[in-house]
Order: sequence, then structure tokens, then C-alpha cells
Amino acid sequence: MKKTIAVSLCCLSVLSASAAEELAPAAAPVGRLVVVAGPGASSAAAESAAAFLSENTSVAVAALEGEPAAGDWVIELVDDPDAPLGEVVPPRTTLNLARLRFGDPDDAKLARRTGQALCRSLASLFGEEPCVIPLCVLWRDKPSLHDLDDVPSGNYCPPCRTRMEAAARARGLEMQSDPCGLPAAEEPAPEAVPEPAAEKI
Repeated sequence: MKKTIAVSLCCLSVLSASAAEELAPAAAPVGRLVVVAGPGASSAAAESAAAFLSENTSVAVAALEGEPAAGDWVIELVDDPDAPLGEVVPPRTTLNLARLRFGDPDDAKLARRTGQALCRSLASLFGEEPCVIPLCVLWRDKPSLHDLDDVPSGNYCPPCRTRMEAAARARGLEMQSDPCGLPAAEEPAPEAVPEPAAEKI
């Protein structure tokens, strides 16, 4: 009798363990967000773009030499004056650097436009909506370059940054453990200790 009970308990524990494995959610795959240099663009441009996105988002971004792997989310840089500014076909989007040079901007303005366009490309890749806050880089649906130049900010507003993080996590993308470019939580200033009053003699 004792052997029968022991065998039954053993079978029950094996069955419950296998049922728990079936019910447990599978670990979310960790994908990559990569920037690649397409036709006309240089690998230096891809590295610069990846560095900008790493500094301004919580997503882990890498510049990639060669073809992306299956499962990668891709921002492809091209440099072709005859191509449109960008195209989005998830999990890939393109950004045409040649279009950002319209009007012969100086280096600072071109760098700012490129950063803004990268932020917008990433949002488009994730299917994010335009923002209603005029200070956000995602303000307006299809802004002109003049609109981008007039936007005071070159980055996401805090609500959009939070949405972008959630969108990246939902797609199984790797996140930075310690995003270097994001504003750190401010520590309270130490309280001033009053100096002791001078003793009168």
C-alpha cells in the first residue's frame, strides 16, 4: 500500500511539474535594434546614428556591418537625393540622409535634423502616433524640415519616452541596463548645517 501511494505521489508531482511548465509563460526573445549603412551611406554614419540613439533612448542599439539577422529591428541609412526621406515596413525602416541636407544647412543644423529624424524613424518603426506636445520631436504627423528646425526640442517628451520604452520591450528588444544619456534621478541636496554661534567671552 505504501509503495502504491509513493508511486502515485511521484506521478502526481511529475504531472504537476509538466503542467506548470506548460502554463508558465515562455521567456520573451531578446531581439536587437541595429543601424545599418545602406546604398550611399557610410559605416561611420551608421555608428554615429547608433551612438545617438543609445544616448537618447533606453533601447540597446548597435551599428551593424553586413546583413541583419532574422528577428532584428533595422534602421537602414541611405544617401540618395532621388529617394524619399524614409519608408517604414516593420521590422525595417529607412532614413535618407540626402533629404536632410536640403537648403544647405550648417553642420549644427544638419546634426540636429539627423537626430530628430532618427527619433522619428524609431517611433515610426514601432508604430507610435504623433505627439500633441509642441516641444516633442514627434509633434505633427508629417513635418517639413522647416517644422523640425522650428521645434525647440530635438528629443522625445517624457510621456513619449515612456511609450517608446514600452514599445521596445513589447517587441522583445534588448534594453540598456544603465542608459548613459538619459537624465539621472536628481538626488536631494544635502541639508546645510548651521555653523555654531561664536561664544561671547
